[in-house]
Amino acid sequence: MFLILNILKIVAVTLGLLLAVILLLIGFIMIAPLSYKVLALTGAKKSACVKARWLFGIVGVKAIYKNSETTVTTYVCGFALKNKPKNKKPKKHEKPEPDNKQSEHTTDDETTIETNARDKNPKRAIIKKSKRKKNAGEKKTGFTQFINEIIIYPDKKPLIDKIKLLIKRLYRTAKPKYFYLGGEVGFDSPHHTGYMLAALGMLRGMKNLNIDITPNMEEKAFDIILKINGRMTLFGLSLPVLLFIFAAPVRRIIKTHRQNKSADEKINQTLNENVHKSD
Repeated sequence: MFLILNILKIVAVTLGLLLAVILLLIGFIMIAPLSYKVLALTGAKKSACVKARWLFGIVGVKAIYKNSETTVTTYVCGFALKNKPKNKKPKKHEKPEPDNKQSEHTTDDETTIETNARDKNPKRAIIKKSKRKKNAGEKKTGFTQFINEIIIYPDKKPLIDKIKLLIKRLYRTAKPKYFYLGGEVGFDSPHHTGYMLAALGMLRGMKNLNIDITPNMEEKAFDIILKINGRMTLFGLSLPVLLFIFAAPVRRIIKTHRQNKSADEKINQTLNENVHKSD
């Protein structure tokens, strides 16, 4: 009996130590600062550089945009990891040319299979097409349905207040310690340039904000230098998001979204059952 109690004590102590280590690691990750730097140039020397360091420099990311190409490098303990080069996306009017030999064989085989399947069972082909359309529609309308539920929500004032509060809290956490915006800006109309100067004049009184824009009233110009330095923590970002999710109006929207989703799933199940019965 005494031996069993000692074994249980050892197990309890080891489990407690493991739990304490896990909690310490989670606390360290949540409180560790994430520093970021942004440098962007427009005009003839169009380029941008974004740096981010986390866990006191253990993990870092560097993204550079220059000559219409983007390179991203990840650093772990000061060592750069090899990242796959990002291929340029083909334009809409440009389509990749398939191999003539392979495409001829595949197209012939596909056309013969499709014609045979349609000749044997034309109803089945129609059902398959309808299923594909349904699946594509479900993928597209999953997020849009949630956005529509937010727009349709009847009592919008408390929801808008909560969104404003979320933006304010996130800005307080992630606001830059140093912000510089300079260069030369000019629009087609001098009136628009004047409105822009009036709007920037309202921001000049804000803390850690340095704006030095020279207006060009004669011609269109957009040569800007942007420098941003800041620091934030994951705890500071996650806390406002959690408070926003658990707010009363947001909880109601999530509840109605789940109810609508479950109702749609039941309808789809019944439709699939009817399709199988018809087969």
